Amino acid sequence: MAPSGRLKDLVQQYEHISLFENPDDRTMNRLIAQAHINLLVSFQNSGIKLKLINALFRGRFCIVNQEMVSGTGLAKLCYVRNSAVVISQTIEALINAPFEQSKIEERRALLESEFSNTENAKKLMELIKFQ
Repeated sequence: MAPSGRLKDLVQQYEHISLFENPDDRTMNRLIAQAHINLLVSFQNSGIKLKLINALFRGRFCIVNQEMVSGTGLAKLCYVRNSAVVISQTIEALINAPFEQSKIEERRALLESEFSNTENAKKLMELIKFQ
């Protein structure tokens, strides 16, 4: 959102890089789903990130830093990398790797049990019944 002039200038130097400035939700969801790798970096440890949940539900490979997954229980679904060099190496390793059906099933099982609105509503209803 609101990319800097410096970033815009850098992107223009490469034919294979596109910058989508301030995309709407529909465009963002399409980009996440079409990306082979979603890179999500956070500089603050402030709980679960909705963009991470969205990328895990809709996307393929997710490379994140520790702050992005800290305390979420989602690190096992991501490639947690904390330096630019290691992130770059991981991108190179994954760029042609297939995103296997087993990964999709593993994600779905965890996400639907822990982050499903329907499942969480059922859990809340059970808690309320016993109060």
